[in-house]
Amino acid sequence: MKKKKEVTKKQSNKDTKVKFDLEKFKNNKLIDVLLVVLAIGLLLFIHHYALEEKDYENYVYYINEEGLPHMFDMDSYYYARKTREFVNGTETKLITTRSQDDLQTNLSDIDDSRYTLLLSKIVSIIYKIINVFKHVSLYKVIIYSSGILSTLVAIPTYIFIKRRTNRVGGFFSAVLAGTAVAYFSHWAYGCFDTDVLLYTIPVIYICSFMETLIEKENKKRIMWMIISSVAFILLMCTWDVFGVYYFLTLGSAILLFIISLFKEKFKFKNIIKLPEVKYSFLCVIIYTILSLIVTKGIDISILRDILSVVKPKGFSNMNYPNPGKYTSELMKIDFISFKVGSNPFEASSGYLVNRLGGLFIVIVFFAGLLTLGYKTYKYFKTKDENLRSEYVIAIILIIWAIGGLLSTRMGIRFVKMAVIPVNFIAAYAIGSFYNLINVKHLGLSAIFLSLALLITPCLGAQDIANTMPHSANDALEETANYIKQNTKEDAVIVSWWDYGYFFEYQSERRALADGGTYNGRFIYYLAKSLTTDNELVSTNIMKMLAESGTTVSYVAEEYFKTPTKVNEVLDKVFNTKTKEEANKLLMNEYNLTEEQANNITKYTHPEIDYEIILVITNSMLRMKTAINYYGNYNFETGEASVPQLDVNADYLVLYDKDEDTKYFEHMLRNTDVTDRLSTNVFRIK
Repeated sequence: MKKKKEVTKKQSNKDTKVKFDLEKFKNNKLIDVLLVVLAIGLLLFIHHYALEEKDYENYVYYINEEGLPHMFDMDSYYYARKTREFVNGTETKLITTRSQDDLQTNLSDIDDSRYTLLLSKIVSIIYKIINVFKHVSLYKVIIYSSGILSTLVAIPTYIFIKRRTNRVGGFFSAVLAGTAVAYFSHWAYGCFDTDVLLYTIPVIYICSFMETLIEKENKKRIMWMIISSVAFILLMCTWDVFGVYYFLTLGSAILLFIISLFKEKFKFKNIIKLPEVKYSFLCVIIYTILSLIVTKGIDISILRDILSVVKPKGFSNMNYPNPGKYTSELMKIDFISFKVGSNPFEASSGYLVNRLGGLFIVIVFFAGLLTLGYKTYKYFKTKDENLRSEYVIAIILIIWAIGGLLSTRMGIRFVKMAVIPVNFIAAYAIGSFYNLINVKHLGLSAIFLSLALLITPCLGAQDIANTMPHSANDALEETANYIKQNTKEDAVIVSWWDYGYFFEYQSERRALADGGTYNGRFIYYLAKSLTTDNELVSTNIMKMLAESGTTVSYVAEEYFKTPTKVNEVLDKVFNTKTKEEANKLLMNEYNLTEEQANNITKYTHPEIDYEIILVITNSMLRMKTAINYYGNYNFETGEASVPQLDVNADYLVLYDKDEDTKYFEHMLRNTDVTDRLSTNVFRIK
């Protein structure tokens, strides 16, 4: 009998030991690390598809001498150039403007543009570290950096959702974040844009802000506050319209305060003691001070843009053409489509639902909204302090989602604002579902469900990695190199704005127009110089833009008031050969004084001592409808004044010419691999 008791006791100890080991395994931090590594590895594997050589014809035409692709996105060339300048020591600022850049043309004496360069700085540091051990070209570091840096998004998303739910929710959020179609098209191999950081940094900023409000220990609260403040500084150095996230935290603070007014029955002594109210406003004050120090304030234009979609503005004949009308990333996007040929379940660059990860992910997102709403309701009903964190998180995530979804009405590119909260709320739903059914020992079902739901986003990312379209090619590179070798350093290159950053990078010459001159007023005059059939008008506009941007239009508005009248007058002024002739026109026909006339003609007929080079590409021919809209814009109707571009438009005529004209000297004809005319280059005489 005694022996039997000993056996039972020994067996009991064994059971206890096994149970202890299982609990230890479940709480092992190493498992978290392994899951994050697995998520990152999966995302890198998806990127790897883009590293394989394409099998379509003439692929060699789209790669450089190193066998690396010409960049898929023209904006990437701007950040590539700035990375090179950081390496060379010619750029030192993390935030700069057009007026401080020798290779960029100012919009006008009135307008300026701000650029944020954290990505370029980070990659320049990576390049220097790598080259301590082994020589690797800067271009190769740039090309590979997007795929590697973008996968880091798996870390903060996993940490936050895992803290709020469990490992299942954390892993789901990590993979969902890293395969987000709206971002992946700028993350893939061959792209180099700020989007590489614009998921990771906002996540750290907003999540640490939330942790600050719900943390109970003061030391940890201070830690989260510091992390959010550092992330906010990094955000300011990454994105020039960072204010959208600032207003998200400000809006959260205000809404939490308003809710607390009713919750505490307007007892202000109680309200100001609530941590979510007290610390949210403290954080906002800190962010405000940091923005004043780093960028001298918050740019509220993005907030005006978001509010305008709630109450759309009508057409005004005082506006210049909408620069986003023919730009894919700023076109309107419908929510969903069940038409033949569309698949609402796939993750793709189609409709809003597709860009958010597909219909299944959106359904899970709505399930997450219901979960957050239920927990918030339960908190108000029971006053259970353990649910306070759920309530705070619910308010912030829901505000974030609403703001993001409203932003998508401004255009496709703003889907990125909605992707992060949609992913977070969907992951929250998966994590909550796992917690719910794990009680019944069915947690494995939630794991398989989450993995099944991730198949579609992963396939969508893989498809993007494999099918990224090329924007640059050998002919364009050869043209840029020719200009660099055959012009002086102060030469200015005129082309459509899409190519500006490329020529600034490859030719190391100032571009008349680039992605930063994406301004209705500037693009109007650029297009007019191309669509006119009068070479004198064309060359005068190009000289004016190169020297002073669109400053003359603001000056002329003081005298002629409306854009219609201003440009009716300027059209005649541009058609004069000399400044003296233009002055006589303005004084005789429009009764301006000599001083007033000089105020206009000093811009329209500048004296320049540098070369202006016009580059016309074959892809510009496909932009005829867009260039016609901008160049022949009717200020009374808001549409193009002629249905289609005249065949005598300068750039259409010059594209086919291999000889000098009265105002243009032919320099170079370049063909592509199929012997098709690719670029034609002229110098203004």
